[in-house]
Amino acid sequence: MLKKFSEALIGWNLEDDRGKPVPATYQGLLTQEVSFAMEIIRAWMEAIANVPKPSPTGLNGSGTYPEQSIPMEVS
Repeated sequence: MLKKFSEALIGWNLEDDRGKPVPATYQGLLTQEVSFAMEIIRAWMEAIANVPKPSPTGLNGSGTYPEQSIPMEVS
């Protein structure tokens, strides 16, 4: 599980006891206590499971792309 999570990990602001940044890598993750690492993974899983749906008007308020409303038939 730690290996899979580390493959998705892009970055973090985690520091060790001396204030040194912990690398956002598998090796950096291994330096942490298992219970703490699992808490990080749990929080990440909750965050990706609760991604909000896109706004119906898009981010710029101009509506959705026309391509999204083109009906597509499967043969």
